[in-house]
Amino acid sequence: MTAISQRVKGATIGFSSTFTDEHGDAYTAPSATIYLTYNVSGVATTVSYSMTISVATASYAWASSVADAGYVYWFITTGGSSKAADQGSFLLVENTANP
Repeated sequence: MTAISQRVKGATIGFSSTFTDEHGDAYTAPSATIYLTYNVSGVATTVSYSMTISVATASYAWASSVADAGYVYWFITTGGSSKAADQGSFLLVENTANP
C-alpha cells in the first residue's frame, strides 16, 4: 500500500515533471499544461495552467488556498508531435488550529 502525500491548504504547491524520450534521453517539449481537479465550496472544479519549461522540465506553482480541503488530482501533458504525460494526486489538509 502506498501512502498518499499530504499538503497544507494555503501553501504554494510546486509541480515539476522531467520528460524523457523512449531512449531515456531528455525531451524538451514545446509546451506543457497541468490540469488540476479539486473541490471549491463542495463542487468539483477542473482548471488548466500553462507550465514553464526549462530544458526537459516543466514546472508550475499553484496557490492552494482556492481549494477545499480534500483530494487534489493532477495531470500534466505536453504539446507538440511527441507526447509525454505525468499524473498523481495528494490530500490537501486544513489545520483548523492554524489561523
